[in-house]
Amino acid sequence: MKYLFLVLMFCNLAFGREAIDEASKKEIITVLEAQEDLHAAYFEYDQKSVLSAANKVEGALKKISKKKGEFKDALSGIKEISKTKDEESNKEAYFKFSAALASIVKKYDLGKNYNVYYCPMVKKSWIQDSSKHDGVRNPYASYMPECGRKETDY
Repeated sequence: MKYLFLVLMFCNLAFGREAIDEASKKEIITVLEAQEDLHAAYFEYDQKSVLSAANKVEGALKKISKKKGEFKDALSGIKEISKTKDEESNKEAYFKFSAALASIVKKYDLGKNYNVYYCPMVKKSWIQDSSKHDGVRNPYASYMPECGRKETDY
C-alpha cells in the first residue's frame, strides 16, 4: 500500500497536475460540463444559446466552495458575455473565461476528458471534452473550425 501511494504521488508529479479533493473536483467538473454547452454555442455562434449557456456556467462557478479565488478571472470573463455586445466582443469575453479555466485544467487532476486546445491563427485557447469530440472544434473562427491543436492530452 505504501508503494502504491509513492507510485501515485510520483505519477502526479511527473504529469504536473495536483491532486484535488473529490468535492472540489465534482464542483469544477460541473463548471466544465456547463462550459461544453457554451463551447457548442460559440462554435455555431447562436447568441441566444451563448447567453443561456453563459448563465449556466456563471451559476456553476458561483457554487465553487473552495479555491474561489482561482476562479475570479473565469467569473469575470463569463460576466462580460452580454446580449448588448457583438459577436467579436463576446468571443473576447469567452477567451478571457477560457484562458482562466485552462489554467485550472492544467493545474489540477480533473481526469482525462477535459483538455486545452489552441488556435495559433487567432492566438486563443479553449477547453473541450475530448471524450466527446477529440478533433479541433475552434469556437473563435467559423471560417476555419478545425484550425488549432490539442495542447494537453490527459
